[in-house]
Amino acid sequence: MTSNGSFPTIPEATASRATQEIYADIRSTMGVALVNLVWRHLAVTPTVLQWSWHALKPHYASGAVPAAAWLLREALETPVLPAFSREERGQLTHEMAAADEIDAVFGTYERGNAQNLVAMCYLRDCLTTTEHRSTVATELSAKEKAAEQSDKVTRAIPPLPRWESLSTEIQNTITAMTSVWVPADYPGITPSVFRHISYWPTLLLFYEQRLKALQNSDANSISVTSERAIEHANRQALQLEVAPQNLPTLSTEDQQWLKQALDLFIHGMISRGVVIVPAMRALLAHAVARKQ
Repeated sequence: MTSNGSFPTIPEATASRATQEIYADIRSTMGVALVNLVWRHLAVTPTVLQWSWHALKPHYASGAVPAAAWLLREALETPVLPAFSREERGQLTHEMAAADEIDAVFGTYERGNAQNLVAMCYLRDCLTTTEHRSTVATELSAKEKAAEQSDKVTRAIPPLPRWESLSTEIQNTITAMTSVWVPADYPGITPSVFRHISYWPTLLLFYEQRLKALQNSDANSISVTSERAIEHANRQALQLEVAPQNLPTLSTEDQQWLKQALDLFIHGMISRGVVIVPAMRALLAHAVARKQ
């Protein structure tokens, strides 16, 4: 087990064989290059990880969750971060040689965050109602479906660095960025994407500057947009069948643990990532376009 502050997770490299098998299934089914923080935290309680994935996999595999997540992403207007200056682009020349790899990192988190927000809202519904409904999930048009499929991240991305392996300077930068992302009510969480971008420290620093500037200039922008994301995800989750009949029963203790985790995920982490990561990714794309 590892943690950032007081937030425990089970890394892919040190997970049990049973958990590694679920992780591999998650990567394959979701079309992402890594198992993100949500699933690594659920794995702290293996019965909860197994129950959650058992409940959700059919909706991922059928395309219902990816479709809902795509519509969520398309509906949101995320903040625009200031473009890199000519001087900054010059300082980024070496790191931007890895632009495709960096974009794959952002793409993995952007795709994973949106899918997980819908999924966590669905799990919350499974815990709070025994009603069975078999409604038809929103379907994408042929054009939307093609765009969603092409959005899958197929290239490998670098492993997630351990917090302890990062320099004090990088840790301080990530801590400052985390203060923009994570509400004060949810201490102890460090978004994994910031650690992933630490492979490119100058880029990370420039992102920190822009996120802090956004916070100072429009403190409510991220909060308001993330609340809209939750509302949209709630609507999409309600279109999925709740509490499948073959879903095992969780113990009262596990249910309580999961309820607390879902509140943290939905309000403290994922909804904010749905806003911040696309903004960071769009800034990278703009820089690449300016370079060409």
